[in-house]
Amino acid sequence: MLHDKTPEWPGMSASFGAALTRADVRDEVGKALASFADDVLRRELDRLQADLRQAFRLNIPEAVDEKPLRRKDLCSALDEWWARVQRESESECGECKQPTVVRSTSTNGTAATTAPRSPPASPLSLPAALDNVETLTETFEVATPAVSAMSSPWWSPMTAPASPLLGCIDAVRKDWRRSFVENATKANRKIQYLHESQCCETYEINDVMEEAIKALENGIKPHLVEDGLGGTYFVKDRKETFVAVFKPRDEEPLAPNNPKVHAGSLTAGLLGEAQKGLKEGVLVGEAAINEYAAFLVDQASGATLRAGVCPTALVRVANSAFHSATEDRRSAFRSVKDKVGSFQLFAPHDCTSEDMGPSRFPDDQVHRIAVLDIRLCNTDRHAGNILVRAPNGGQVDALVPIDHGYALPGLESLGEATFEWLYWPAAKRPFSQALCDEIRSIDVDEVESLLQKRVPMLRPECLATLRTCTALLKHGVEAGLTAYEIGTLMVRPEDGEDDEPQSALEAMVAESKKQAGAEDGEIPEPAPAERRLQLLDELIAKKCKALAASRTES
Repeated sequence: MLHDKTPEWPGMSASFGAALTRADVRDEVGKALASFADDVLRRELDRLQADLRQAFRLNIPEAVDEKPLRRKDLCSALDEWWARVQRESESECGECKQPTVVRSTSTNGTAATTAPRSPPASPLSLPAALDNVETLTETFEVATPAVSAMSSPWWSPMTAPASPLLGCIDAVRKDWRRSFVENATKANRKIQYLHESQCCETYEINDVMEEAIKALENGIKPHLVEDGLGGTYFVKDRKETFVAVFKPRDEEPLAPNNPKVHAGSLTAGLLGEAQKGLKEGVLVGEAAINEYAAFLVDQASGATLRAGVCPTALVRVANSAFHSATEDRRSAFRSVKDKVGSFQLFAPHDCTSEDMGPSRFPDDQVHRIAVLDIRLCNTDRHAGNILVRAPNGGQVDALVPIDHGYALPGLESLGEATFEWLYWPAAKRPFSQALCDEIRSIDVDEVESLLQKRVPMLRPECLATLRTCTALLKHGVEAGLTAYEIGTLMVRPEDGEDDEPQSALEAMVAESKKQAGAEDGEIPEPAPAERRLQLLDELIAKKCKALAASRTES
């Protein structure tokens, strides 16, 4: 509902040419707020029209045709519907309500009797202030299809509101037109779930999101993190404590609104072509999607296998603190930007893994992170992306993996895998039996189905990477390999003699493509996906067995 476009402020140049007075600021803010409220109300009315059409087709078919709904028809249909709801409620109560007679005193002192009160106007009736509106014709695309507490109150399917007579209790009569205006202006939540990201896996986010919304409404702005290459914001609660991390898609490295030194072109991607990201195989705008996908993959694992990725969802956040390449940060007036990105709960910690010797890290926790990184083919697992909880510098209670934006690259781009844990002592020790059993029981079809449902924008090439790397992990465990040995198959050799060295996994992907193309004929593209993955699975199994055999011989 909010615009990314910077509003045009009448007289702005003149105001800045001279001294800016308090009256100038008050007038400009008043005009901006009035324009914003009018825009919000208009869009809510447009959305309401669509809901009313659907409801009237079921309840009052004669009130709806293919023409735009006129105000007088809309109001009469609403009043008829609301009156019928009251009558049905009264009949259910089993009591007949007498008409309310209001007695008043006239100017000459005699008592006057007014007509019985009519049923209250429908809560969906148009505001009286919009009498000059003849038609409502525009269509509004809802940005939050998930019905939730975070959604706009007008998105849920229209149902009859509770009658004032329900339960045989007289409720205070309400001015529904005023209520409509109030609800319409509050309908645009500061934070909203996007698509199917509000689900059973993200229930822990709800309370934090509600608190964050209240903080934003109180004027507590997100804090831009100085570290990192992209726009990362700490979201605060009303006590100004960090409670979540928000990463907008359009502020990622090489994205047009990146607030750091890695901003991309504003015209990039306008023609629909994919824009390459900072890491090979991950496109600009996919980091936020991968953050959510990594959480879902980890959450779908058993308790023994779960690495502890913080609860994550895809959301929309509206605030003026976000960056826009077309806006001056030093401007006295900054427009509200509506951003889409990943929303992840903040992980309290004492330090990162680079601040502590790896020999202190428990084997089981290192192995869980290793398993997750192998499955996702993480290309950005450096020491700063593993948080450590060790109160007072004592025993390590937990290792928390963060920053999975550069996981799940396309199947043709697996060469940038980076694993900080690869040379830790724990990585060279064998997996526990319980962990091996959990790995063997991974149902990759079920996980892939979950991702397709929750993250429909995830590319098929990325799903193929998840399937391939999960196969590598399972075959490696069957062959008795350690996390270090499996990881070395995915990482490019540093001392390779070739100018462009390949990892063992990259070589197997290329070979499977070649074999699948040879079976189809002279043209290697497109290779049948299922057959190619089958060939790749066979090559991986042979490679793992050969590596295990060579280790035994040595």
